[in-house]
Amino acid sequence: TELYLRKNGIGWEGVQHIAEALQKNNSLRTLFLPANDIGDEGACIIIDALRGNQSVKSMNLWANNIGSRGRSCIRDAVKEKEALKILG
Repeated sequence: TELYLRKNGIGWEGVQHIAEALQKNNSLRTLFLPANDIGDEGACIIIDALRGNQSVKSMNLWANNIGSRGRSCIRDAVKEKEALKILG
């Protein structure tokens, strides 16, 4: 199962809703969130939600204005969940 939300302008506020849904969902395998301006805050929120989700195996965060703090969250998540592939 995939969720594809490219260029929807969801920002980090919208990511909070997706993060809540990820905590309850166990069938989503791929999450595409490119070009949504989620920034560092959104990246860390979505990554934190993935820590409790075992079904998501790949995610695309391309073109989201993610800086060093967001990249650090992503890097830590990939170390924790080796099966997780993140693009962007």
